[in-house]
Order: sequence, then structure tokens, then C-alpha cells
Amino acid sequence: MDRALRLLMRGSIPNGIARYGKKLGSCREGVFRQVCSRRMSTATRTPGSSSRSVQSNVDTRLLIGGGVSLVGAAFAAYQLGVFSIYHKGSTVAVETEEKSIVDNSTTEAVHQSSDVASSEQDVDQDLDKEVAQLPSSLPKHVPYVLIGGGTASFTAMKTIQEHDPNAKILIICEEDFVPYMRPPLSKELWFSDDLTIAADSLNFKQWDGQQRSVFYKDPNSYLQPIDLDESSGVAIATGRKVVAVDADSQRLSLDHGDTLGYDKLLIATGGTPRNLPVFQDSSDDIKNGVTLFRDISDFQKLVKVTQTANSLLVVGGGFLGSELACALGKQATTKGQTITQVFKEDGNMAKVLPKYLSNWTTDRVREEGVHVLPNTVISSVSSRDGQVVLLTKDGKELVADHVIVAVGIDANTDLAESAGLEVDPELGGYRVNAELGAASNIWVAGDASCFYDIKLGRRRVEHHDHAVVSGRLAGENMTGATNKYRHQSMFWSDLGPKVGYEAIGLVDSSLPTVGVWTSATLKDTPVGATEESGSNIRSESEEGEATSAEIESPVVSSEPAVPSSTLEDKSSIITADSPDSDASFMPPQEEMPEIPSNFSKGVVFYMQKNRVVGVVLWNVFNRMPIARRIIDDGKVYDGATEINELAKAFQLYSESE
Repeated sequence: MDRALRLLMRGSIPNGIARYGKKLGSCREGVFRQVCSRRMSTATRTPGSSSRSVQSNVDTRLLIGGGVSLVGAAFAAYQLGVFSIYHKGSTVAVETEEKSIVDNSTTEAVHQSSDVASSEQDVDQDLDKEVAQLPSSLPKHVPYVLIGGGTASFTAMKTIQEHDPNAKILIICEEDFVPYMRPPLSKELWFSDDLTIAADSLNFKQWDGQQRSVFYKDPNSYLQPIDLDESSGVAIATGRKVVAVDADSQRLSLDHGDTLGYDKLLIATGGTPRNLPVFQDSSDDIKNGVTLFRDISDFQKLVKVTQTANSLLVVGGGFLGSELACALGKQATTKGQTITQVFKEDGNMAKVLPKYLSNWTTDRVREEGVHVLPNTVISSVSSRDGQVVLLTKDGKELVADHVIVAVGIDANTDLAESAGLEVDPELGGYRVNAELGAASNIWVAGDASCFYDIKLGRRRVEHHDHAVVSGRLAGENMTGATNKYRHQSMFWSDLGPKVGYEAIGLVDSSLPTVGVWTSATLKDTPVGATEESGSNIRSESEEGEATSAEIESPVVSSEPAVPSSTLEDKSSIITADSPDSDASFMPPQEEMPEIPSNFSKGVVFYMQKNRVVGVVLWNVFNRMPIARRIIDDGKVYDGATEINELAKAFQLYSESE
């Protein structure tokens, strides 16, 4: 019966339930906002779908028996209002009511009968023929088409509007939600007072206590796609997928047989969560106990799981895995749950942080109530009594009610073959030039782009700030500019409200590092950073550029420079975990400082050929322009003493220290 409902989502109802658990979406005069199960036992409206209010009060009921004429009648009925659907015997009833969308808190019951159609396969075959006869709500041609509903696409849209105020823009999203920010899904949302309410509303408290929605823009503010025939502005088609791109004729093919012409095209399709073979090749009962965490649906699913699960296991020690482990650990302290985190590296974020800092971070994660098991490789998986049983390479057995896999993403390059675009064989993603161009009138931004950095060579970056920067650049070039990618994007991660860091450049634990550390205050936390900037998305708070004077003549603290051998509150740590480390940055062994026990605030410089190529700001916020300027300058430093002096530019020490 899902396929029958898909008729109603065709064209003007693009948010239809292509799979169970998805809501039926927008029509020209209104929106059907329902979250339907496959058997349609219950339904609730979900925020984030595109909609506009119904002008007339309509109460029309229609029974669909499967014929072409009745399908046509259903199509006519949806233009009058907003649908609600329920089973009644072997039929589907369609109801339209203005009041169903006026109150966002309304929940409509969806009634189920045990008497369903005897042969869904026959229905599917008939519907495949009939769906092509329905008119499409999509325009035949749109000047600007953006594929993908993430940050890169949204930023490109805003930039296009800035340079072309009368632009007609269509965003096509495979998800059922309008563009939203992903970072809160693994950070602030998990610290909500009531997770169930947070999962429904998708509103969260920033670290400073201010409420904010994950959606960049009011979902009701978008046009419907067909409106672009008569109006300029931004329309959105959610729950729709582009299946092919004909770059020569500049036409797109969508699911359900629609085609669409474009003048300028942006591909910002993001990435797909990477899985491990042991889970990918497992049975369905095991897969049902595993979540690949990426989007809103994954967050909502995991919230439901946490309400009943006694034990959760996170696979992955990178940014996402560590954030989720900390968030779940915090929740578990009040629920008596067991949270376990496993990864093959020596410590949390070991690929990024120097070893001493990775080890310290692992200890902080443990303090959140998480059982952290580094150097752990999963060799096999099975099920027992409804639980997932994991066997490690060293013979240890781990049992959990549910498993969350967070081991990175693979760039989504499904359109490469049809569009004739090149995919990078090593880094993944669409290969684009420094202007983010992939082909004539086609640009790629965000996680899916493998771009040429004029300073650091070919790269692919999977962070929020890169999505913002690349989306902005693509939007500029789609409106006639020829700008090149010159911006060093940053990224950030929060391990709860007390520990956060920002990083830029080549941040690789195999490089030699120089770290300068001091004591933190309450202001030196993610909470303090949010209070100062007013935003939890810290890349949005970056304004202006650092000047040479700020770097060459920094504000000097009241204390003299801290020598490398000092072991007090302020310490400089020099590490060289790589055999190729620069010898000039390694003092004699007898002068190597011991590792202090607390790394609450500091700066870590990553060195390559005596130049700073990367910087981590640990509980140091709103100083990213300074770090960017240091990397851009490319100055050669004689040794750690000069780097220690350079740290003063970040004003680590307050006047009271």
C-alpha cells in the first residue's frame, strides 16, 4: 500500500512516503504532514516539512479503489486542501481539513484495518503504469537547481540570492526535511531536558541556554516548486531524489519519472555513513539493532532506542563517535544505562590529536560514564536474546541492546556516471577545480567535493565550516564570479559543555607538534564561547581577518615567555610521534618536559618543514582568524621557543594570571 500512497506524493506532493516512517509532504494549496508506518497504525506531523496554510475550509473524503479515474479524483482532491490518510478495509480514505495544519501540536490518528489488499505486487504494477499519467508539480525548467538539502546547498542559495535578487532557485532534498544543521544532532540536542520533546520539536538549547531550531529557515517560508513558473524565490522539493544528470542537454531525471531543465546546477549531495563489513553482511535481526548515525531520522530513532535500551555500544573514536559517547554517557547517568565505546586506535581522536592529548581526552570521556575500550577490533557479530553480541579480535565478548556505528562517511557520487563527472580514486568525491567547477555549468560543494586547494593541493573536507565556505564559493561562481578556493576552513568538536576545541589546516597526529598550555576559567568552555558569540555554530561567528600586527606584535601577558622546561600551570609540550619529525623542534631528551595532568586550555601547533601547517585551539574560542593568518603566512620558525612566543597572539593568559 506504500506504493499506492506514492501516487499522492507524485509531483505536487513530493514528501510522500516512499518508505515507511516518512511523512507525506507538500501540495500546491497545502501540506500533508504525516509520519506513516508501513501498516499506517499511527501518524504524527513532523516539523521541518515545507508548507503553506490552506485558505479554504475543506472537508472532503474520497475512497481510492485503484482505478485510473479514482486516482485522478484523488489528484484533484489534494489541490483543495490537506490530506490525512487511513486504512478502511481494503481501501484508502483521503481526508482534507484546514484545521489539521493550523495547530502544529495536533496528532491525527491513522486507523488500521487487518483487511488489507491481498496482492500488493499487482497494485504496484498497476501504479507504475498510472503514476506516469499524473501531471507533475515540478516546473519544466529552473535557472538554479541545487541538489541536496544540507549546509552547502543552503549557503549557496543565500549567496545566489545576494548576487541575483530575482533568482528562481529550486532545492531538491532526498530527506523529508528542509535544510538543517547537523552538529546539534550529536551535541546540544542530547543535553535537552526532555529528549522526547527535543526529537519531536527539533529545538535545542545552545550551551548558553538560548533556544534554537535545527532548521536554518522557517519551513513554511519556502515556495512550492510549481510556484517558480510565476514567481522568483526559493522553492524546495523534499523527499525527492535526482537519479540522473544529462550534462549535455542540462536536464535532470528524478524518481517517479519527472524531468527538469536547469541553467546552473549545484551538486551538494553530502555523504553516506560508512559501515563495517561485520555489520553490513549480518542478518536482518542484527541490522535492526544497529544505527548508522547521520541525519535527523537517525537521531529520532536513537532517542526512541534510549528510552528502553539498558546498554548501548558506540563503534568509532573520531569526532562523531566521541561526541555521541559523551552525550549518551551523560544521559545514562540518570537512567542506569551502560554505555561502551570501542575503536581500534590508542585513544579518542587519535588520528588528529597528539598522543598525550588523545589519552587525556579518553580519560575525560570515561569521566562521563563511558566504558572506553581502545585498541579494540570487532571480528564477528551475532544475536542472542534480542541483543547484539560482538566478538573482538582478542577474544572478548561485548553485548549491547543497540549498536551505533560512527566510523566516517563516503562521499555520495551516485550521479557521476550519468553526468560524466570524475571521481577521485583516493580521496573520493567529485573532482573539481579551484573554482569548484566539475563540468560546464555544474559545481560541487560540501562533503561531496574533492577540490583543489591552491596552497595544500587536492583535498576533501567533511566539516560544517567547509560546507559553509564551499557553498558560498559555489554560489558566487554560479552567478558569474570566477573565485578560487583560498579559505582554510575550520572544524570544531565539543565533548559536552565543558571541553571543546577548534582546528584548522593539516591537523594530523603523525606530524610533530608544539603545545602551549595554561589553566582555563569558566569562560574558556563551549558554554562561554556560545555566550560570547550568541551561536553554537562557531564557524558562523568568524568575522574579519587577523592583521599582521596581531601576530607579529601580540598582546603580551603580564608574565614572561614560558620556557619549554617549566612544569607549572603554564607548560609547553613538544611532541614528535612521527619518525620523520623535524629534529630542530626536538630539544635534548633531558630537557623534555613531563606531561602535566590537566590540559584545560591551550594551543597546539602542527609543524611541517619548520612551518605551522595546522592549529588546534583547545578551549580557546573566537581566535580562528589568527590561526588562519599564521598558516597563510607560511613563516619558517627556528624552534619551539619562537612557537611559544607565537602563542601569545591567542591571549592565553588573562591579566589575573
